[in-house]
Amino acid sequence: MSNEAISAKPENGRGFDEVANLAHNDGWAVVSRLEEKRSVGSGRHYVVMIASILLASCVAEEQPPDPNASAAKAPTEIIIRNATGAPVEYGIMPTYTENETKKVLGAGSIDRHETDIALDISFESGGKRLLYQLDPGKAYAFRMDLHDNLALYFGTHTREDAPDLAPFVPTPKSIVEKMLVLSDIDENDLLIDLGCGDGRIVIEAARRYGARGIGVDIDPQLIDKAIRLAKAAGVARLVEFRVQDATKTELSSATVVSLYLTPRANELIRPRLEQQLKPGSRVVTHDYPILTWKAAREESVQDGGRGRIHRLYLYHR
Repeated sequence: MSNEAISAKPENGRGFDEVANLAHNDGWAVVSRLEEKRSVGSGRHYVVMIASILLASCVAEEQPPDPNASAAKAPTEIIIRNATGAPVEYGIMPTYTENETKKVLGAGSIDRHETDIALDISFESGGKRLLYQLDPGKAYAFRMDLHDNLALYFGTHTREDAPDLAPFVPTPKSIVEKMLVLSDIDENDLLIDLGCGDGRIVIEAARRYGARGIGVDIDPQLIDKAIRLAKAAGVARLVEFRVQDATKTELSSATVVSLYLTPRANELIRPRLEQQLKPGSRVVTHDYPILTWKAAREESVQDGGRGRIHRLYLYHR
């Protein structure tokens, strides 16, 4: 998933009060500033989160207009998935209108809204009514944040036959290295990374330690990227990448399993780990523990980029 934060809609004639920075520490939303806005003119009370994303010291060069741009087909669908374990009630309406439609989205279900204009979505969370603007051509997911409050995030896969286990958030290189050290991996191991994204953990394990690896992800574009990166790193003979539902992956051959999934996803995966992993296998999770297991080791690691504290958990079977 892209780790962009969701921007709220502007409203002419209504002011903004800046409040403190949001410290999610969950890695899923890059939020550098949080602003609060209350809509009072319409008789409703909304709290609107506006997230600004800081671009890393670069300015895009201005490009000449594309003569074929007007002929391009505009996106005509907004996808919303409920990746929580309970139904979610929300309201949806075209931006700048008051024609709100109430919806209930079942756990694990997907709503598809046919539209070529932005839509506003509102929902209750933490005792407040939140309002966001959604753009055509994009997919969003309801998830629970670290405080167990309902939140809305960019990104979800659109397959209805597989659960959404997590958005794609790249693990920083320093954290990848620490996960591999924590797992005590070597050339005799087979690492399976569930929700592998661009394959960086599997590739680094092969490149640095000579370990064999299998990366599994639901997103074919990420798997294509992982295959290209493995070839570029010279480790294609040691690794394999599969487009697959991670809850159905065969794990019996693994000696190490790595996870960077949501707490709910870890619980979905846990029975398979318990049933299929051989004694002596290791499981390493990033940020979120396997709640009913006792970790052999826990470590807090600060990455060198954003300075965020990452929690790592090692389990022995």
